[in-house]
Amino acid sequence: MYKTTWFIKDIVDNTKIELVYYHFGKNPMFPSWYMKENHAYEIEMIWHFKLLKTLPLFLKCLTHHYIIK
Repeated sequence: MYKTTWFIKDIVDNTKIELVYYHFGKNPMFPSWYMKENHAYEIEMIWHFKLLKTLPLFLKCLTHHYIIK
C-alpha cells in the first residue's frame, strides 16, 4: 500500500491543488480524469511512500481513494 502526493498547477486558470492518492503498487499512474481539454499543467510528485498496513488504509487503497485539497 502506498500514498502518493502531487502538486498540480493549471497554467491556464493559474490555480494550484494538492492531490493525494492511496493505491497498491510501486508505480502510481496519474489520474487522467482530472485533466481538462485545452489546459496546460505543471505536475510535481512530492511524496511517494509505503504505508503501514492498517484496516482503514487498506480500505482507502482498495477503493483507490483520492483527496483533493
